[in-house]
This record gives sequence, structure tokens and C-alpha cells, in this order.
Amino acid sequence: MFSLFELPATTNWAGFIIWFVIMFSAVPFLRYVVGIRHWRNSTAITFAISLWLFLSVFRRWYIGTAVWLYLFFAGLAFGVAVYKYLRLKPIHYYVKVSLVILGIFMGFFVALWGIYSLLGVVLLRSQEVSASLILLLSTVYEYVVLYSRKGTLEFIRRGVATGLVGFIWATSAYYDPLLQFISTYQAFFIIGLVVLLVFILARWNYLTVVEFFRFRPILEAKRD
Repeated sequence: MFSLFELPATTNWAGFIIWFVIMFSAVPFLRYVVGIRHWRNSTAITFAISLWLFLSVFRRWYIGTAVWLYLFFAGLAFGVAVYKYLRLKPIHYYVKVSLVILGIFMGFFVALWGIYSLLGVVLLRSQEVSASLILLLSTVYEYVVLYSRKGTLEFIRRGVATGLVGFIWATSAYYDPLLQFISTYQAFFIIGLVVLLVFILARWNYLTVVEFFRFRPILEAKRD
């Protein structure tokens, strides 16, 4: 019988935890040197861990990513729809929060039912997938909050940036030789370099890479 899944390999949890600490510490570099403005570090972390757990049970990472994004956008569509409907309703704030979360869950349910109908695969049989969906629920809710507070344009900008950061974290942690490497004594050397980088960035006041390309014509005009 065709299946999208295989039994997950033994996870190198030591390397995984150290790697995420390193990547979390690299956030200032992305913000102040590259110029990527994402939405909350916690959202990027739940995004990354949810995707990483999901990928751990798939034979091919690109299939896992596609299915995970399918669930993500299904939950996001339902969550935003519920938020728009309730936005001007005179009801308590936490009632709105609960209803939005229920809407996201319904989006997951519809997407999971679609996968089962087409492929005959029950995703929730895997503990990793179940844990991933719990984190994904939190991630999608944060995206709905981003949409409600920042508007459509900023939602797209910061949403894509947050997703990019989370995707890089998750896919890099999916590469087991990297986790094996940093879980050895080399981890102390790498963490030391990261700490040094963070201290250097503490007083960084130069143009970011994004700003440089954005204002490059002005800088060249002043030079001339």
C-alpha cells in the first residue's frame, strides 16, 4: 500500500536543541544586518519546530513541506474568515479568540479530511504530526493576529519573512549530519562565535543589506 510516511529515525535531540539556540541567537543578524523584519521570534520558533516535526515522518522533505503548507493555509483561511466576521461584533475579546482558534481547527479538520479522502492516509496516527499540528495551531493564530494588527500589506511582508526564517531553521535542522556535528565538542566553539557576533551587533548602526539595495541610487547620486 502506498504511504507518504516512514518510521522516523532516532532524533538527535541534543543537536536539535543546540541548533535552535544558535539560530535564535542569529535573529539580531537577520534583523540588523540583512534587514529581515519578521513577526515575533516565538512565531518563527513555533513555525520551525512544527514544520521540523512534520518533516521527520516523511520520506521526502518536499512532500512533507507541501502537505504542511496545505494545512497551514487551510487553517489560516478559516481563521482570517472567522476574524473578519467577528471583527465588529460586540462580544468579549476572549470569546473572539476562542472562536478564531476553533475556526483554525476547522480548517485543519477540512484539510485532513481531504487528505484522507484522496490518499487514504490518517495523519493523526503519528505522534509527531499531532504535536506538529498543536504548534501549527499557535503559529496560524499568530498570523491571524498579525493580519488584524498590521493590515494586509504588512501581513504579507512580515508573514513571508517569518515563514522564511522558520523554513530555514526547520530545513537546516532536518539535515542530520549538521545536528551530529554541533552536538559534539564543536558546539562550544560555534556558540562562542555566535555570542561574539551578538555582542558585535549590539552597537551595529550601519545600513542593512535590504536598505543598501533600496537606497543604492541615492547613495550613488551623492557620490557623484
